[in-house]
Amino acid sequence: MISPTYLTLLSLILAPPQKLAVDSSTAQWTMHQLRADSVINIVRRLQGALDLDRWTLTVRFDSLADDEGEWEAWTEAAPEYREAEIAFNLPLVLAACNTAIHELLHVHLWAYTAIAEEFVENNEFAARHLRKEEELLVTTLAAALEKQLC
Repeated sequence: MISPTYLTLLSLILAPPQKLAVDSSTAQWTMHQLRADSVINIVRRLQGALDLDRWTLTVRFDSLADDEGEWEAWTEAAPEYREAEIAFNLPLVLAACNTAIHELLHVHLWAYTAIAEEFVENNEFAARHLRKEEELLVTTLAAALEKQLC
């Protein structure tokens, strides 16, 4: 029979370390460092809870704007390398835990969304609908998970 102590040690050896990098080169990091530290701690905790501990996550804090307006947060992922970057626009982040869950769920869905986008790339109506439905799904799941994780 294998001892519980041996199993605990084995699980610690085999468990992948969480990889979380922080881009501290932005003005938002400097201006809102306490808030940024809080968001980083939330992402670090959720990374394991949402089974992203085998991923390398990079967190940065920056203004996020495009032709559609300003964004609260933004995610880009490379599932084949298990890498993702999550950017937070700190002045717009009202519920940090919910926002972090939302963005981490985008990491999980990234590969599926990328495949779906290839099917609708020549159909702007379908592409808009796909983005809207993905946001609805992620928002709904984040609200449900927030009750358990935050």
